[in-house]
Amino acid sequence: MRAPVVDSQALAPAPTPGDVLADHDARAAHAALRALARAEERWRMTMDSSPLGMALLSVEGRFLRVNRALCALLGRDAESLRALASSDVLHPDDAAVAAVESARCLSGEQESSRLLQRWRHAAGHLVWVEVTAAVVREDDGTPIHVVAHVEDVSAQMEDRARLEHLLGELATRTTELERSNQDLEQVAAVASHDLRGPLTVLTGWLEILDHEYAGALGPRGRELLRRADQASGRMMDLLDALLRHARVGGHVVERQHVALDDVLDQVVVDLGDTAAHGLVQRDLAAPTVRADPALLRQLLQNLLANAVKFRSPDRAPRVVVTSAATPQGHELAVVDNGRGIAASQRTRVLDMFGRDDSDPDHGHGIGLATCARIASLHGGRLLVEDTPGGGTTVRLTLPS
Repeated sequence: MRAPVVDSQALAPAPTPGDVLADHDARAAHAALRALARAEERWRMTMDSSPLGMALLSVEGRFLRVNRALCALLGRDAESLRALASSDVLHPDDAAVAAVESARCLSGEQESSRLLQRWRHAAGHLVWVEVTAAVVREDDGTPIHVVAHVEDVSAQMEDRARLEHLLGELATRTTELERSNQDLEQVAAVASHDLRGPLTVLTGWLEILDHEYAGALGPRGRELLRRADQASGRMMDLLDALLRHARVGGHVVERQHVALDDVLDQVVVDLGDTAAHGLVQRDLAAPTVRADPALLRQLLQNLLANAVKFRSPDRAPRVVVTSAATPQGHELAVVDNGRGIAASQRTRVLDMFGRDDSDPDHGHGIGLATCARIASLHGGRLLVEDTPGGGTTVRLTLPS
């Protein structure tokens, strides 16, 4: 006779509500662990893929976790860094500020900090870094750890150091230039005063000689007397030009909105009848410019005087003053149809005592140099060009 088949599951005791709950809790715990592991892996991948150095630090400042970029930045592996605190790689001179910022963040006084610091590379040299740090807290506000992003800014700091060095050199040279300008102005003033007196006396004696003894001198004597009088006049003009050039260097530029028509009216009156009778024409697309009125008047007076003086013997003189707005500021031009300046001389004539030696009536070589100096004081520049059809065009660019 066959024994009856016994169902083991039927004989097993039915699960109690407690057993069901325990199984559910176990499954939930297992799922939570898997989620935590996935989160940990995502966090690790995020850190390691970041181009910036990243670190997880304890509230005491010890490295808990570091990424590859930070290891490369400091020339150390992760294991050696985890044996250190941030203070171990921080330059001592930066420690005090770092401690204050850390205390403020941990106390909740501020949410994060950003500091420029010097960290020591494993090879011994210093690396400039910008460290941005924030505190991670429990729900009750208790600090858990600190997350820090570390960026290598050594290149920027080197650029800044070079710039500061250049600015320092520029400041030194500017001071030297100002002192040189003051010396030049003083020398020019003394020279003008001390030489003007004897020249005035000499001119007076020449006038007396011409008035009282011209008849007894004969043609040759009168010609020599005339040349001597012209030479003394040129010397007086040269002294005046030197003094004006020196004073430009000591002039403090005061930019204002200057009406070009008004300045040109003043300059034309100063130039005399020739200019006043229609020689100087105007084409002012930009009627005002920002410039120092006194310096601009001196510049235009020099340029217009040159245009009138060096006219061509082959055609009626014509001078046009133009102005136009540019993306960078303004451009003024004095365009004449005079003798022109040889191409090889157009840069030279802007230098002190630089003259167009091909012109028999060349001046002292100071007027255009003074104009170039005025342009430079305004941050602009002066260019000498050919006028189509013959003549000279002098362009002044003024930054806005």
